[in-house]
Amino acid sequence: MEEELTCTSCSSTWKRARLRGRKPLLCPTCLSGQSQKVIIDQPINVSIPEAPTASFDLSVSKIHTQLHPKPANYQKLQESTKNGSTWKCPGCGSTLKMFLALTAVPTHRCTPDTVTLKAMERVD
Repeated sequence: MEEELTCTSCSSTWKRARLRGRKPLLCPTCLSGQSQKVIIDQPINVSIPEAPTASFDLSVSKIHTQLHPKPANYQKLQESTKNGSTWKCPGCGSTLKMFLALTAVPTHRCTPDTVTLKAMERVD
């Protein structure tokens, strides 16, 4: 069983065997002509940067510091929480008691499948 198709490029018609899947939009002549057309306006210049000669210190602590920077007020928070602190979630009301100094405000997920993190509020 054959079907008749119309080319979207040149509006000519052609026949082909009926097959499953998407129907071609271009006739075989336009399709072969399109694959042979390669136009290059300007040559492509690819420059590969040279590797720096200086050695870099990529220690785990430096990478961690770059990925997780401390907030601007971390020293003030660290000083105020050095004797321990109590925090409460504004969403669900759960409490957290910390016995060490903190450098960032703790966060909480009210349910395990919650996407957003809520910043806890300091109670004590």
